[in-house]
Amino acid sequence: MPINNPSGFPNQVRSYTAAVDLVTTVAADNINSLQQEVTALETALGTATSTNPLTSTYAGTFASTTTWSTLADRLLNIEAGLVNGVGTAPYVLKAGGSTITTVNNKGLVLTLNTGTANLLETYTTGSVLGFNIDYTGAPKVGTNNILYVNSTDYNSLIANRPPITASTVAPISSQGNNGDIWVVYV
Repeated sequence: MPINNPSGFPNQVRSYTAAVDLVTTVAADNINSLQQEVTALETALGTATSTNPLTSTYAGTFASTTTWSTLADRLLNIEAGLVNGVGTAPYVLKAGGSTITTVNNKGLVLTLNTGTANLLETYTTGSVLGFNIDYTGAPKVGTNNILYVNSTDYNSLIANRPPITASTVAPISSQGNNGDIWVVYV
């Protein structure tokens, strides 16, 4: 805990009167007050024997509190929140479990600045690429395009479909076994 020093740090910045050579008599309090301030600063910052403010450990869990023993403890808490996430934070957690709720704005926007990397990827536990959104915003499963209305593949399929005539439609009895999937053009 910071030193009980009501006239100095961290409660306020202690003011000093400048000493003048060969005029000011230097008293013990002049030196003692400076030592108190240095001790208060070092105590508030933390030391290598407590929590070193110059060493990042990125460990622990973010704690919602307003009082810290040292500045180093507070910095480590901030790092823990940034690295490991905070359950009530207004951002998406790396560990999952986040919900994005919007009223009048977009929930999440993915934009690729340059290059051809996917905007979004999902993987199986075996690290196999599943659903993804490529750099153009097109959805895919693995490397295969997903057919959806007005996609390039859909429009090409519709534009190049053969005409349906009485001679190209087979009787229902010859359509195959139960469970077959048929594409019907309308």
